[in-house]
Amino acid sequence: MNIATLVFPSTSGKKKDVSRFTVPAGQSILAAMESLRLPSGQPHVPVVNGKTEELAYILQPGDVVTFLPQIAGG
Repeated sequence: MNIATLVFPSTSGKKKDVSRFTVPAGQSILAAMESLRLPSGQPHVPVVNGKTEELAYILQPGDVVTFLPQIAGG
């Protein structure tokens, strides 16, 4: 299986609503987002298989990337 999965939280605010996209492995997270025409300027942190990564991370077969909203505090 030479694919990875991108999981985005819903914009509806409901925790169970997510969008899932299957993309070819071997490309960066950013390139995968661009190929899907997903906005990359959103303040989300990519978490690959439970570990925070940069958008330049090269997707490996079987990777699951979950995008978590950044939390700002003050």
